[in-house]
Amino acid sequence: MLYSLQFRNYRRVFLYSSLNSAGGWAGLLATEWLVLDLTGSAAALGGMLGIQVAPIILISLVGGSFADKFSEKNVLLTTSILLIVLYASLYLTYQQGNMTFGILALFSFTLNTVGAIQGPVFTALSIKVVPEARVANAISLNSATFNIGRLFGPLAAGLKFT
Repeated sequence: MLYSLQFRNYRRVFLYSSLNSAGGWAGLLATEWLVLDLTGSAAALGGMLGIQVAPIILISLVGGSFADKFSEKNVLLTTSILLIVLYASLYLTYQQGNMTFGILALFSFTLNTVGAIQGPVFTALSIKVVPEARVANAISLNSATFNIGRLFGPLAAGLKFT
């Protein structure tokens, strides 16, 4: 079941992908709380969810082409740096008291666009760092990283914000 984890490079991809997923889910929960705090509106919350999902639907296909055209490591490094800069900017905007629903929507759309590029690249990289006989197992474990993030990200955010 965990066969692919015996390969050092796959363990790195798996760990980073799990942490990345947890951070994304924590950010999603924090964003939703902030929308409710800013607006008190269920409609605004639904609108924000649409803004967050749209790039994932629209851009994920493009993310796969990035994996084909560029070095996976370079794409992951670039997108990771972009995510750090975006989250830091979002945090500073909030701390300075300048957060509005529109600004949050722009950040959310941009963050999820970068994430939509990054996701397929993780998959492409993970199948390159295991032997062909373990590719199916690596893909299965990639799905687990999403669910690990879904479990621990909101939990961490909930503990942080309560």
